[in-house]
Amino acid sequence: MRFFIILVIIIFSLGCSNRHAANSFDTTNCFNYCNNECIDKNSTQGFGGGFYKKKDNLDFLQEQSMKFLTSKNEILSSGDVININIMNHDVLSKDYIVKSNGHIYLPWINPIDTQGLSIDELSKKIKDNYINKKIFNEDGFYIIIKVKKYAPISIKVNGEVFKPGLIVINKNKPELNQYQNLDISYVEDKMLTLAIKLAGGVKPTANIRNVRLIRSGIEYHINLIGVLDDNNFHDIPLISGDEIYISSSFCVDEKLIKLSRITPIGIKLFLSNVTIPANNNNLSNINKDTRELPYGSRFMDAVFNSNCMGGTESSNSNRSFLLITSLNNNDELVALKISAYDLIKHKNSIHFNPYLMNGDKVTCYDSGMTNYAAIIKLLSDTLMPISILHGLIGW
Repeated sequence: MRFFIILVIIIFSLGCSNRHAANSFDTTNCFNYCNNECIDKNSTQGFGGGFYKKKDNLDFLQEQSMKFLTSKNEILSSGDVININIMNHDVLSKDYIVKSNGHIYLPWINPIDTQGLSIDELSKKIKDNYINKKIFNEDGFYIIIKVKKYAPISIKVNGEVFKPGLIVINKNKPELNQYQNLDISYVEDKMLTLAIKLAGGVKPTANIRNVRLIRSGIEYHINLIGVLDDNNFHDIPLISGDEIYISSSFCVDEKLIKLSRITPIGIKLFLSNVTIPANNNNLSNINKDTRELPYGSRFMDAVFNSNCMGGTESSNSNRSFLLITSLNNNDELVALKISAYDLIKHKNSIHFNPYLMNGDKVTCYDSGMTNYAAIIKLLSDTLMPISILHGLIGW
């Protein structure tokens, strides 16, 4: 009779343990991935005003913007250190610092406003000033200008980036203070793509087909799609005070979830995995707070990275996994729970095996067989002492 009662309790417990077992479900409507119609529809939204506000054709706006912005080489800002070498004139040939008002001061001529000027434009301006003052003849005047050190510049980056706000490019390091020892150019540290990268990189919902750059009140339109495959994209040098705005496409673009010059380098995940087959599984494979993975990693990568896969096939293959993600980039998180079987079966599906975002949470659940074994062990540990006690005292 006692054996029958114990057997009934075990069967009842097994039934309860399976009541809330995880079943996979289709999340096709949960993740708002872009399609061609979505991209085309939104690529012309959010524009307005600007330097070419009388023109309605976006291609024309971008063509004119890129023509102007890439026509200059190295652009100067306040605090930059330049070396001016005027042939056969050692007194004038030395290092000059662009003052806070944007001017440089050379002997015998009026101060020259350098902000926003390229090296070629500044060279011409200096030459014209000396010739107009009749200090030098045009035939014998040769000037070479090199940038020895770029000063830090402040840029505002807002919109669909992970860390919007004010950023500083080309921060000075103590070892770089002795600029006289530097004989290299830092133009690559003032580029548009770096500014976006320092702002955390673009979100997968960014509309990179029309990035707006505002400089001195003038608005320029830039198509960054060529950055993703390095297809003839000419990067744009920035100056202090530039403002960058990236609008939303209102959907998740897969093309933006990969490593590039304008996307994040990696992501941090919060992982919680199973206790079977290793009781110290968590301690052996997961960092104290988070786990880092390359940007572009997917749900399955996190599952394997947290030791959720593997073990005895008969008892561990029926595990399930839960993902809580901000992939849609809205106020609501999306939760996806899926079995190991379905995750492997649909590994190429972006809905069953979605891309991961920074701060996503992943947890693993033990299989039904593991749950049954745990319940049986619990009952055994509970009933065995009672049975022994009954044998000793006879009740």
